[in-house]
Amino acid sequence: MQLTPAEALARGSVAPSSESPYKRYGIERAHVHYEVSGFRRGVEDLYFDNWGRKEARYINVEDLTEQGTRPAKNIIVTNGSYMQMADLIAGRGNFMTEPVVDSLMKLKQVDAAEVISDSIMSRLGYTRQGEAPILGIQTNVWHEPTTGTTLYAWKGIVLKQEVKTPQHHHMVVAVSIDTTSPIPDSIFTAHKGVEYSPMPPRPGPGGGPPRQR
Repeated sequence: MQLTPAEALARGSVAPSSESPYKRYGIERAHVHYEVSGFRRGVEDLYFDNWGRKEARYINVEDLTEQGTRPAKNIIVTNGSYMQMADLIAGRGNFMTEPVVDSLMKLKQVDAAEVISDSIMSRLGYTRQGEAPILGIQTNVWHEPTTGTTLYAWKGIVLKQEVKTPQHHHMVVAVSIDTTSPIPDSIFTAHKGVEYSPMPPRPGPGGGPPRQR
């Protein structure tokens, strides 16, 4: 049976995954509010529940270009291994199943969220560079020299992302985090008025784009 994007998002993935032991994050729920600076300025909000099985990222920024500023409003919503990405200004979006997450959710035993996160960081070319506090929380610092990207992660959650190159300096930094308040289900629903289509496969191994912040 072919599912609509809204139905697939509500179900979580084509394969049942409600009994999966996989946890994306090391805490059950959170709302993280970020400030964005550099060539992109504005705010982001990350919401997740059920250890990250349900997740939504709301992005409201302005991109600085040679022609001036260009607004960008995007929403990325995930349930299980199913993901929707929407451009609210253009009214268009894509949907896909995350292959790695889909495989993890089908396992009967998986490592802790922090172990999986560290393993993914290493495979992406990041190396540990100690610890640093963000919002009073001790985070693990990861650096990838090719792109000049440094990530500050806690329990699988990136609390700060900094990109430094000769051309630009860009940061996304958490300024508040709430790990106790309930998160309404409406946060994780498909956005109305957006025309969705399947994510085109990328060439080469993997068959899909890497998860973006």
